[in-house]
Amino acid sequence: MAPGYPPALPGASIPGGPLTDLRNRLRMAAGALDTLLAALADRYWPDLDAAYQRLAAGIGQSPDVLLRWLAVPAVTPARVLLAAVDGLADTRTLDQDVIAPLLRTHHPPAEWGERVLIPARITRETTWSGLLQALAGGSTLLLAPGLPFGWVVDTARYRQRSVQRPLTERSVHGPEDTFNEVVLSQMNQLRQRLADPALRFRSLKLGRWQHTRVAVAYLEGVANPALVETVAARLGGLDLAGHANATQIAGLIRDHPRSIFPTIRSTERVDIAVQRLLEGKVVILVDGDPFVLIAPAPLADFYRTAMDYADSWADTTVTRAIRLAGWAMAVYLPALFVALTQVNPDLLAPPLYMLTAGAFLGLAIPPIWQCSSASSPWRCCGRPPCACPSPSPPLSASWGRLWSAPRW
Repeated sequence: MAPGYPPALPGASIPGGPLTDLRNRLRMAAGALDTLLAALADRYWPDLDAAYQRLAAGIGQSPDVLLRWLAVPAVTPARVLLAAVDGLADTRTLDQDVIAPLLRTHHPPAEWGERVLIPARITRETTWSGLLQALAGGSTLLLAPGLPFGWVVDTARYRQRSVQRPLTERSVHGPEDTFNEVVLSQMNQLRQRLADPALRFRSLKLGRWQHTRVAVAYLEGVANPALVETVAARLGGLDLAGHANATQIAGLIRDHPRSIFPTIRSTERVDIAVQRLLEGKVVILVDGDPFVLIAPAPLADFYRTAMDYADSWADTTVTRAIRLAGWAMAVYLPALFVALTQVNPDLLAPPLYMLTAGAFLGLAIPPIWQCSSASSPWRCCGRPPCACPSPSPPLSASWGRLWSAPRW
């Protein structure tokens, strides 16, 4: 041992010895202490002056945030602090159902939720994170002296567009209503169509900054509980910095993200979402996106339309058979054509082989590339009717004329 150094402690060089165990315990204690300090710092304490300074120094710096002192007779000579966001909170509800009853009440602050305030949804919040998030969402905060919690009054005003006809999934027969961008309206539309108490909604919030509201809809007793729990677990495990639309969420929670076949379907039609709920599937509603997600979605779901449920069974059966035949032709005929003309030409009759071989004389690209590129223009031509308000048959006709023009 070198002179001047103290002797080594017993167990210091043994992995997992007393010092290692002590170090782990100290780390656990430090983590628990940090968690406790963070919880204490986030807890709301009934100090209105400190609460006003915290609000004024934070979110209160914005010009649309209202911070107002109210002289309520029940707490005189003290005052009540009211906080709301102008534009998000409904001014009429705030004046008539919140401020007016407070200015003439003599009930103690702990009874305001049951006796004084008129709005239907009133909750108690004991943390600053919950209070600030509710304030940013359009609710009104009421902080009273001596009250260890704050009243959160739902005065949010939801701006939404009216129900319109579908733009991407049009039909001749059947209903024509679609979802809008407000998740609460989406839930109401589902309940209006499916007026059954078994319809359940599980609410979540995604995003570290925007806190997007997401609702998982399912029929209790029809949907598989394991499916519901899997969808809720995958949504809860997402770590998003900002707002995510339905398409992004579908790409993050699907089983095989790299597969070319989608396993989750999106729709803007209410009737399709209700039909899938009756089949035991799960519908995911995303606030700010008019398209909802349906999980799981097998390949057969993409060949069923809303008109299938509005026509007779005979017409629907024939239509689905035609779709299935068209799918088989689109998948197998190009491959069969390439296989017979390029790989195994001896299987063709000589007159037919001479006819097909002469059709490709003087072309710069082989038939396999022609079959691959033939669907791309039609894909581009079929996209504008979905993205634009008016259909584009002239675009398809122009491509047809170009394709049938004589080759120079």
